[in-house]
Amino acid sequence: MPFRDEVRVMLDQAADPEDVRPNGADEHGWDAYVWVADVEELFAEFETRDAHIVYDPVVKAEYDMKEFAVRDRDGYVLVFGEDVK
Repeated sequence: MPFRDEVRVMLDQAADPEDVRPNGADEHGWDAYVWVADVEELFAEFETRDAHIVYDPVVKAEYDMKEFAVRDRDGYVLVFGEDVK
């Protein structure tokens, strides 16, 4: 997970080329995952800008993150999450 300053990005390598499904094609995948300091604040900002929200903030207990997802203008699914403390 490369990071710089306060930003960390999770990348994933598919074990099989058939597993590559960009743009959330399987309705569960994402294209990039970005750690942020305050999910709720960022989500509120995205809402005011009429972003295409894929899902609202939710706690993912299986990996202790609170996250939400948006789809950008090119169709990529971007997830923004923060550690649940």
